[in-house]
Amino acid sequence: MGFRELEYVRALAEYRSITKAAKAVGLTQPAMSMFLRSLEGQLGAPLFERVGKGLILTYAGERYLHYANEILLTEQEMRTELSEFGSEGHGCLTLACMLPRSTYLVPMTIPAFKEHCPEVQPNRAEIISNMSIDEMARHLLPMFEELCEDGIPAPDYMRGWLAGEPEEGEELYGR
Repeated sequence: MGFRELEYVRALAEYRSITKAAKAVGLTQPAMSMFLRSLEGQLGAPLFERVGKGLILTYAGERYLHYANEILLTEQEMRTELSEFGSEGHGCLTLACMLPRSTYLVPMTIPAFKEHCPEVQPNRAEIISNMSIDEMARHLLPMFEELCEDGIPAPDYMRGWLAGEPEEGEELYGR
């Protein structure tokens, strides 16, 4: 069962007529009748009572419509939220860092990032203790380089790393 089928039942309940509901959703009357017969057969319960040329929801139909409306509302909310991710400055930041550096990297990085991308919500900080510094550098430096190319300045403490210059007393890892 897909969203389209839920819309069909919603139209049937709204118009109380197979012909009018079919027209509203772009189906022929025979196709809508066949759909309804098939759906009721799959469910094992009638969703509508046929009264003359009209339709009245049964209790099973009321329950189906209740869940159909919830599902369609959730689907619309999902589409709205996900469409925002395509626009610049929306999304979620997941930051990973090693335990020894987490005490100063996380508190310094998130505010700097939030200043440039206020709509992006920090998701979580993953503290990775089993990854070597070289592995961490190989994973994180390309990401920071890409952000810098996109116009988001690197925090001051990372500029040396990105330029390939170690800070005093530090080795340059991952290069």
